[in-house]
Amino acid sequence: LMPPKRRLPASTTDSTPAPAPAPAPASVLPTPSSSAPSSDDSRPPCKYGLDCYQTNTEHITKFSHPKKVRKGKASSSSSTSSSSSSSSSPTPSSSSSSSSSTTTTKGNRRDLSRYYTEHAGHHDEIAAPSLDAHANPQGTEYDLGHEGAFGDFRVVVGNFQAWFKKEMFDKTAGGALRSKGFHIIWTENEHDFLHNLSTADVAWIISGDEPGHPKKTTNKSKFSSAVHAFHVRGGGLMIWGDNDPLFKEANWALEPILGVVLEGNTPGGMSLKLGSAHSTGEFGRHLLTSGILVLHEGSSISYPQETKKGGKKSPLTVLATSSNGHPCMCYADHDAVGDSAGRVVVDCGYTKLYEMFWTTAGTARYVVNASVWLLSLEHKITRGKRLAVNVDEDEPS
Repeated sequence: LMPPKRRLPASTTDSTPAPAPAPAPASVLPTPSSSAPSSDDSRPPCKYGLDCYQTNTEHITKFSHPKKVRKGKASSSSSTSSSSSSSSSPTPSSSSSSSSSTTTTKGNRRDLSRYYTEHAGHHDEIAAPSLDAHANPQGTEYDLGHEGAFGDFRVVVGNFQAWFKKEMFDKTAGGALRSKGFHIIWTENEHDFLHNLSTADVAWIISGDEPGHPKKTTNKSKFSSAVHAFHVRGGGLMIWGDNDPLFKEANWALEPILGVVLEGNTPGGMSLKLGSAHSTGEFGRHLLTSGILVLHEGSSISYPQETKKGGKKSPLTVLATSSNGHPCMCYADHDAVGDSAGRVVVDCGYTKLYEMFWTTAGTARYVVNASVWLLSLEHKITRGKRLAVNVDEDEPS
């Protein structure tokens, strides 16, 4: 991933579109659909094709979108009603409005506006009535996901860090995730973590390896194999590391999947500004950073380094570059890891989860945005894939 001024290449993993989100890095943009709009449609085509996540009615009116073709069995239930729409972007439901902080959990499970707010992918174009102390839009309606909308989904947290306790997690990230509706499974040893992967939609790995503390994992091969299997079947991975040596489990997961390892120890402690993902002290526009203009980088952080295992380049894309010039937040999307594998987010400064750092710039929003994005909802909906591991989608919503 060095030098930071370049992107890691992939291997083989609601008024006019103004203010539509500015173009994301090339690797973020969905692959254009081969389905074309009707030849008698004079509107310019939306560049996102079937993967368009906009629910903005003026965007949908101005740009043409290819019709969805749902895979699998036909159904007359509400779970398939959105596929008969002539637009690939879900039309806004009655429950989706500017006051999206109070969100109904009713409605078609396959309508993306049930999950994503109208500000998904928006940043400095948001005209928020108030800003927080860090100049970010204030209010959960500017997050990527609606409050209370994710009750169908489970996050298993594998905490292998001796200093970070469940009580701390519950006051910070745990509370924020539960506010979105997520069910949280907290584990502190390898056996429990791996056992719960089969019922999880997203897995968090908070790495350890503090000298002088008991080891919480013992079998690299078993751990790596299980996490890799979870990723291949579509599970989203939130991988947290920190300064050397606090990245053991992160590297156990990262190297076989993405061909990188975390290393190093840089001071951190600064806030990054919205700009170019590859510029020192800046982060890029992405669904992950929806609603964020200023973002804390973490305190005493590591950075990823390619191993080029097997001669392949890592599919990671840089999301943010630290104040010390190293990539500090990265991701891998479906264009890099493949259609069926899960998305991956790598964060090199997990101290932002600590209570003393939780109120730093953009932290809470970034953390919940990441867990929502890792569900791959817009990807799964446009392809007719199952959304949640534990939900029968033929059940009434």
